[in-house]
Amino acid sequence: QELVENPRLDPPVVECTRESFSKEQIRAFADGNPLDCFGDGFEFTQTHTRTPRIQEGDMCFLDRVTHLQRDGGPWGRGYLRAESDITPDHWFFDGHFKNDPCMPGTLMFEGTLQSMAFYMASLGYTIHRDGWRFAPVPDEKFALSCRGQVIPSSRNLVYELFVEEVIDGPIPMLYA
Repeated sequence: QELVENPRLDPPVVECTRESFSKEQIRAFADGNPLDCFGDGFEFTQTHTRTPRIQEGDMCFLDRVTHLQRDGGPWGRGYLRAESDITPDHWFFDGHFKNDPCMPGTLMFEGTLQSMAFYMASLGYTIHRDGWRFAPVPDEKFALSCRGQVIPSSRNLVYELFVEEVIDGPIPMLYA
């Protein structure tokens, strides 16, 4: 991969002191309670009426975040590792594909977007953005690499995020 030579790595709004997150903490974020997820410094989010969050319930594809490092990863620009437990009775295996079940790539992509949203929120970029939603950067091409199928015999799905650039501003952006 060709990296941006002089990356923009804007500082976080709040220094999140946690480097790993439990299923309960991730569910708190998905339920719209970043304070219970990220901790001190996120108190202002309690004033939100539509807190930025990731999908909840069956559509939340992160069970735990094992590593969150603002200066981690191979380039020292940021790193997140999230995991999802897989069981043969996951709801998505029933409809995709008949007699050859696997997790749809669109759901794997959703887990990737949730990982990126989690990273951005951990930097505090959503604290003062009530009603803001996470989405891919419009008109930007990207490559998504899935390293293999997730099938009923799979046990663990890993999402790794290697940060290239972090841009704050009117519309925060993450390139990873």
